[in-house]
Amino acid sequence: MPSMTETLFALGFGKQVVGVTEDCLYPEDGVAEKFRVGPMDAVNVEDVVSLRPDLVVANREENTPDDLQALEAAGLTVWQTFPRTVLDAMNLIWDTLYTFQVDDRMMYERVNLIHRTIDWVGASAEARDDAGVVCRFFVPLLPNPLTTFGADTYAHDLLKTAGGTNIFADKRPPATADDPAQDVSRYPQVTMEEVEAGQPDVILLPGYPLLFDEEDMARFQVLDVPAAKHGQIYVIDGSLLMYHGIRLARALNTISELMCPTEE
Repeated sequence: MPSMTETLFALGFGKQVVGVTEDCLYPEDGVAEKFRVGPMDAVNVEDVVSLRPDLVVANREENTPDDLQALEAAGLTVWQTFPRTVLDAMNLIWDTLYTFQVDDRMMYERVNLIHRTIDWVGASAEARDDAGVVCRFFVPLLPNPLTTFGADTYAHDLLKTAGGTNIFADKRPPATADDPAQDVSRYPQVTMEEVEAGQPDVILLPGYPLLFDEEDMARFQVLDVPAAKHGQIYVIDGSLLMYHGIRLARALNTISELMCPTEE
């Protein structure tokens, strides 16, 4: 799982990591020599078992239920994570420190700094809200079919914490599964007409690990929306929206800097 792999390395546990998925690319120098156990959604269970790990860190949304059940059936201890809010993500970082018994004051200070960033950005967002400043965002996740995220997602809460309003927060098709982790209705498909009707002030086009780049901007620049009129369509690092670990503070700072300007 990319988020937790990068977080473990950042907290000083890179040497203890014995295997990673093909999607775990960061830190580049750290994961380069690690054994690859397949993609997140199709982990090679036999390879994982052969590594004899003391703990498998998984994600209920990214890893399949069958793989998770197979790993547990093989006798492995599986830590199933599924953060859906910024607070969940922050608590997961703290839990990682405690679970791995980090004995490094600097690491705790680093995590404290992330926590303080959440508080600072959150306070700024509350001030904007108190002043009646609304900044409407649209963030696509897939280009075809055009797909975004609803309220019950980490990306939504990240945007909300930074002070943004998700124009599709309330769009929720019928649930596709009882388990929220497997419920794809949390990521609704939308049309360009619906985007235009939502009148976003800012459009964020996430790059890797998602699929948008500078060439996609033209598709949205022709819309009759404030984001196009005021030049607030941006391509950003997609990992800031999708990776919930050690990148949390940078994600909040980046998004908050792209908010609608407040009038003096």
